[in-house]
Amino acid sequence: MFRRALYYKMTCRSFIQSFLLSLTHSFTHSFIHSFIHSFIHSFIHSFIHSFIHSFIRSFVRSFVLSFVHSFNCT
Repeated sequence: MFRRALYYKMTCRSFIQSFLLSLTHSFTHSFIHSFIHSFIHSFIHSFIHSFIHSFIRSFVRSFVLSFVHSFNCT
């Protein structure tokens, strides 16, 4: 009787340990996944934003310079 109770106690304990381990693993996995996803998303967003911003600035600068140059030539 005592051996059976000990067996059930150990089985229950191992079940709880494996459940907590899987829960921790899934939580860690989802946390790391979301962190990497948000990091990559923000990096790409900032890169595209800065690229478009610099492109527009250089385009406007060249346009203004050519306009001023053509205005001065006439």
